[in-house]
Amino acid sequence: MHINEEEEIKKEFQLERVILFTDAVFAIILTIMVLDIKLPEEIKNIDAIGFHHEIKLLVLRLIGYLVTFVLVSRFWMLHLNLFRYLKDYDRNLLILNLAFLFSVTLFPFAISNLFHEMPGQQIKDWKQLNIQDSWSLQIYITIALLTTSMQSLISWYLLSNRQRLCINTNDLETTLQWKVTRVMLFLAPAFLILLLILNCFPLPYYTPFIIVGLFGFSTGKLKQHYYPKGSYSGPVLWRLYNYAKNNRFKRPMHRNTLKKEQPEKEQD
Repeated sequence: MHINEEEEIKKEFQLERVILFTDAVFAIILTIMVLDIKLPEEIKNIDAIGFHHEIKLLVLRLIGYLVTFVLVSRFWMLHLNLFRYLKDYDRNLLILNLAFLFSVTLFPFAISNLFHEMPGQQIKDWKQLNIQDSWSLQIYITIALLTTSMQSLISWYLLSNRQRLCINTNDLETTLQWKVTRVMLFLAPAFLILLLILNCFPLPYYTPFIIVGLFGFSTGKLKQHYYPKGSYSGPVLWRLYNYAKNNRFKRPMHRNTLKKEQPEKEQD
């Protein structure tokens, strides 16, 4: 085996370690989020009103877990779509990937603060619940925007160094929807700063929902404008299904594999 082939195999093995490490972090995150969803131990000793109250909170936590599961799964799918083009990596890419994983690992913390009563208080209606959990919701949205920003940075770095780090770079910009990602580099931090500024004012509790709605509407319009064929309408779960169906996530063939498929020359 030639020295160059040994280096290529070693590089491929190290790259697989990076991808497997990232997948393991996502798997752990999706697992530990559900551990916080449980009924209180004293539920057997409470009356019917208290039981229905706890069931309502449980339903809210399940909805929050479902939304977070879909969101984190989408981040994983996009990350997998990014890294399937890699043929090499460098220190800067590893740092960006770790920063991205750091933001993703904050989701269990974000969801653990949603829909929990303060000591000595009992939530009686939805409005009181929203007001009480307003700060938790803002933390949740901040983490989502931060993760979006980090993923956009990874896309920008791969496109900036595609000749050195990527293979099959001809359609890389189209596959990664670079025209939208380029706007997201500034749009996500802008909405994040806007949310932090709005926290300084006594605004209604539904303000974070407006921020999320504007951000989702803006990104949807950008994708529809630049990539109309790749825009999927309908519920989030349906869009995730279509995204997975149209992006097979098969890594392009590495040049080592191409070499193996070619007839081997007889050695002298």
